[in-house]
Amino acid sequence: DLSQVSAFACAENGRLMFCLPHSPVQIIIHPQRNPDSYQEILDYVKNLTGLSLDCDRKIK
Repeated sequence: DLSQVSAFACAENGRLMFCLPHSPVQIIIHPQRNPDSYQEILDYVKNLTGLSLDCDRKIK
């Protein structure tokens, strides 16, 4: 449930990171390894805020 996440961050190589509430564990979504979830998060942020999360999609 993405509505429980208060912040998303972009990491190296275009990865998305976030933490679940009350958990110190970071969840990392890689655009090549999990493209459906990656796009779902980008769409969620865009729909919620009207802004695009601009992560570098260049994978080395």
